[in-house]
Amino acid sequence: MRYITLDIEGDGLSQEYNKQVFPEGNHYDKDTRIWCVTFHNGSTNKTFVCKLPKTTRRLPRPYRVGNSICWYTRAFHEDSTVVPETLNGYRIERIDDYGRFLKRIAEFIETASKLGIIIYFKGYGSYNYDKDALRDNFAKFGINCDLSCLINKHVNNWHKTTPQVNSRQHLANQHYMEQGIIHNIEDAKQLFDYCTKETTCQDLQDGES
Repeated sequence: MRYITLDIEGDGLSQEYNKQVFPEGNHYDKDTRIWCVTFHNGSTNKTFVCKLPKTTRRLPRPYRVGNSICWYTRAFHEDSTVVPETLNGYRIERIDDYGRFLKRIAEFIETASKLGIIIYFKGYGSYNYDKDALRDNFAKFGINCDLSCLINKHVNNWHKTTPQVNSRQHLANQHYMEQGIIHNIEDAKQLFDYCTKETTCQDLQDGES
C-alpha cells in the first residue's frame, strides 16, 4: 500500500476560543480559509501557500478574550509579509490567487487518487476536520474533487511540533507566517512517521509527488 500524509493550516481560532464560537461537536468553522497545505511522502514535501487577507473574518458568534468580547478571527497576513521560496531546506510553492491555490491542491489529490495512493490526515478524534475544510472550500469555488482517498488517521501520543503562534502576539507577521509553515510541514512529517510504524510503506516513485 502506498500513502502520503496531509496537513492544512487555516485562519480559524485557537481551540480555546473556537469552542466558544462553535460549542457543538468538533467545534468546526465551515468558513475556515486554508492558507498552507503540505503533502509528505517520507522523503520529500509538497507545500502550497496562499497568503491570508490582511483583514480578519467576522464570526457568527463572539468569544471572550480576558475582559474583551471579540467577533473576528485573529489570523491575517500583512501586505509586506513574503512567502519564502524555501524554508528549513523545503521548497514552498506560492500561489497568489485563492481559487487557483485550491485548484492546485485538488489536482494533487486527484492525481494521488488515480495512482491508488492513500492520503492520511490527523483528524480531530473521529471528526474529519481537514477533509471537511477542503470539501467546503472546494464547494465554494465549484471545484469537483473526489476526497475518498483521504483517510482519518487516529494518533495516540502525538508530540507537539513547532508551536503555532497567534498573529496578535508580539511577533513580526513574517515570523508568524514562517512559524505556521514550519508547524504545517513538521506535522505532515510526524504523521508520516507515525503511519510508518503501523503500515508497510512503499516509497513513491519520482514524479508521483
